[in-house]
Amino acid sequence: MAETIYDMVIIGGGPGGYTTAIRAGQYGLKVALVEREKKLGGTCLHVGCIPTKSLLFDAEIYDHLKHAAEHGIEGVGTITINWKTILDRNNQRQVFARDRVRKINESKLSLMPEGLLEAMTPQQVMDLFSYLQSEAGNAPHAGQK
Repeated sequence: MAETIYDMVIIGGGPGGYTTAIRAGQYGLKVALVEREKKLGGTCLHVGCIPTKSLLFDAEIYDHLKHAAEHGIEGVGTITINWKTILDRNNQRQVFARDRVRKINESKLSLMPEGLLEAMTPQQVMDLFSYLQSEAGNAPHAGQK
C-alpha cells in the first residue's frame, strides 16, 4: 500500500462529489476522489437531470402548442416534431454543461496545492480501506498531520 494518507475519501464524482472535493481541498485536506467513469459530472450531468429536463421542456412546449387554441392563440397550425433537432439541442446543452464543469473544476483545482486531489479507482479505495482497518485506528484523522 502506498504511504499516502488521506483526510477524506469521496465516492462519486457527480455534482456533490466533485464540489465537495474541491471545497475540502481549499480547506487544506488531502482528498481522494473516487469515480468509476472517466469524467466528472455523474449521472445528473451525463444521462440524468440535465438531459431529462431538456427533453421534458421540449415536451412541455409541444403540449402548450397543441392546446394553444384553447387559450385563444390561433394560427399555430399543424405541429410536427423534428426528433433530430430535439436531440441535437439536448446534446448541445449537455456539451455546454460538461464544459462548464470542466472549466470550474480546472479553475478550482488550480488554486489548490499540487497533489491535493487525486483520482482513485474503486480497487484503490478497497485497498485504502483495508489498509486503514489493518492500522486499527493509527491513521491520522482529518486535520492531523
